[in-house]
Amino acid sequence: MSTADIEANQGFLAGLDAATYNKVGGSAFALWGLMHVIVGAVGIVIFFTGNNEAMLAFVDLAAAVNQEAARMSALIVQFYQVLLLLGLTVLVLGVTLHWRGRPLGLALNTVLVANIEVSFILFEVIPGHRPVAIGVVSVLLLVLGVLCCGLGSLR
Repeated sequence: MSTADIEANQGFLAGLDAATYNKVGGSAFALWGLMHVIVGAVGIVIFFTGNNEAMLAFVDLAAAVNQEAARMSALIVQFYQVLLLLGLTVLVLGVTLHWRGRPLGLALNTVLVANIEVSFILFEVIPGHRPVAIGVVSVLLLVLGVLCCGLGSLR
């Protein structure tokens, strides 16, 4: 592809085909999924190798002030298990359905990831429990995935 071809097609993005858009978008979703698989796995490992205090410290809670520390710790590890499985689902959809340009993959991942991100921003980032940078990276991966897969569907 020459520079003249790109200029004739009104910009660099016009020179990309649907398969490329789908792979970039699928990779963004897969990266989001991998990130959440790792976070979920870390939480699970802390639970099984540490104790209730270690688990609660991981999420910035003090076990000493909570009479239900063991129950709270178990609930938190369930959250990390769900996060791991959700991340794995998004990752698999990203490298299977998205790479093939299937609209079902875009619909499923958009609903899953957007819901998780809205909750994360509202309940973790805005109150200051998690750094803004983490929210920005997660949301950018979501936006990149949706935009690229959406453009791939249109081509």
